[in-house]
Amino acid sequence: MNKFTAIYVRRSVSDADKGNNSLSIEAQKEECIRFLGGDANYKMYCDDGKSGKDIEHRPAFQLMMTDAREGLISKIVVKKYDRFSRNMREYLNITDELDKYGVGVVSLCEPFNTETKEGRMMRNNLLNFAEFER
Repeated sequence: MNKFTAIYVRRSVSDADKGNNSLSIEAQKEECIRFLGGDANYKMYCDDGKSGKDIEHRPAFQLMMTDAREGLISKIVVKKYDRFSRNMREYLNITDELDKYGVGVVSLCEPFNTETKEGRMMRNNLLNFAEFER
């Protein structure tokens, strides 16, 4: 079975209101594709206009998790960890589940090695701030 890399992009309504072009869906897609290289085997999952407070209301995220459970995904690439989730507890539960499937989450803006204690601590600190900002 050929696994693929998942690219997950999300933009909340408030991101659009703030005029943050670096978090536009297109900008996120372009950066993730450039990171992987043009000939990479990937699938795009996009939740536009969806909050990062939980995954319950994000259909593309739900589909991505289904694909991960079915063993189709090798890793997930996001521009920033807060695109993945702004809820620390939920993020940790999701990544624990993904670890069981051998799927890691890679952030382009926060390149911590989350396989180390130090990297996990740095990621968790960022997620605390992301949850606070929400």
